[in-house]
Amino acid sequence: MAVDSRCGATVAVVGSLNRDLTLTLDRLPSPGETLLARQALRGSGGKGANQAAAAAVAGAQVSMIGAVGVDDAGTAMLADLRSAGVDVSGVRKVAGTPSGGATILLDAERAENVIVVERGANAALDPADVRVPSVRDAAVLLAQLETPVETVLAAALWASGLVIINAAPHRELPPELLARADVVVVNQSELAGLAGAPEPVTLAEAELVLGAWTPDFAVIVTAGAAGALIYRPQAAPGAQAGARPVYVSVPALPVTPLDTTGAGDCFCGVLAAWLASGTELVHAAGAACVAGSLSTLALGARAGLPDRARIVRALSAQAG
Repeated sequence: MAVDSRCGATVAVVGSLNRDLTLTLDRLPSPGETLLARQALRGSGGKGANQAAAAAVAGAQVSMIGAVGVDDAGTAMLADLRSAGVDVSGVRKVAGTPSGGATILLDAERAENVIVVERGANAALDPADVRVPSVRDAAVLLAQLETPVETVLAAALWASGLVIINAAPHRELPPELLARADVVVVNQSELAGLAGAPEPVTLAEAELVLGAWTPDFAVIVTAGAAGALIYRPQAAPGAQAGARPVYVSVPALPVTPLDTTGAGDCFCGVLAAWLASGTELVHAAGAACVAGSLSTLALGARAGLPDRARIVRALSAQAG
């Protein structure tokens, strides 16, 4: 696999910032059941902030556009992003509203989790917040759906660069947003929601869902240890109308995960960083898959974020 070693390209991330509470359990509880946690870990999260941190650690110049409360959680989250190299001048402080938060229940044996999010100040991010030069001029805009959809749409319409939408958590999306998207990243359940189809269990089934849906933008379906499936509506830019879609699978890195929290966010951030530096989509997704795997080797959404050199080494080893 070819590896682009350039860095410094610009990425704007419009999205959420959450203060995370991760509770490590022997197993996930059943309804009505009370369990004692093995460990409690507090840290910074939120899909937007996680993806911004991942892109910055991977070598991109990243601007974060979001909202936090005027509270200790907001202060801590901004400090954490700065320490990762993210420009947080586009994060608005909202008085009278607490910062967003997430509670994560982690099954220590299976490295599986369930997450509940309190939007808090993230819900206050509005279209005026995203009509800024950092969004307009970025090589790549990356957005998710933990902030208002109308704000994500405003950012996509304002941006002049490549637009990546991580359609998570699943929500109904306006046609104008999908029309502006260059790449949409989803997991299997999110693909089912967007396509109005049963959830695919395998990437082969995901290919069938995409074949029936036939969107006119690129789609990447992430599947954890199974890697990812890339759908492109045409073989190459300039292909004739009616050209058959192209499907490419890229592998994950074989690892024994400790915590999968934030692995999908790491994927999206590294994908944006690689695409911003000019890497072709399949190779960028390959780097993102490897990075997502590496990120699962530490507890928490950001403790295991790999830098560009580590990703490149893993790609080289994977290629043999």
